[in-house]
Amino acid sequence: MVVKFAYETAWKHGTIHVEAGSLDELTKIATNIQETGGTVETDPSVQDQNGNSNGYPQIGGNVGCADAIRALLASEWGKTPRTEYELTEAMKANAIHYQRGTISGLLTNLTRKGELRRVGKKNGSYAYALNRSRNPENQDN
Repeated sequence: MVVKFAYETAWKHGTIHVEAGSLDELTKIATNIQETGGTVETDPSVQDQNGNSNGYPQIGGNVGCADAIRALLASEWGKTPRTEYELTEAMKANAIHYQRGTISGLLTNLTRKGELRRVGKKNGSYAYALNRSRNPENQDN
């Protein structure tokens, strides 16, 4: 019978699970994880040089879900098509919280209205971008 020691903690947007053969080895690994930011949550006080939390654009004011999606995709960050997950995380970084179904439904609705384009990505996920032809003020000259 082999005895293993395990450690589990929050890591980025999920969980990390580590196993080791001895308690000393596990302690070293766990300490290393904690020193490198084992619990990484979106903290508004942690900002990059542009003042953005975790590289996400800042959207201000009391905005609804659809307006938040539009603002994110209209930003420099949104010029690269973004997945529902990426949009959700950017909204969380701006303290805008909506359920997955609300965001998913709005992405579908905005795509049907022609405001957004849906682009295929790997693993079956779609990415979304503003439909620049519908929004001429956002086009580059």
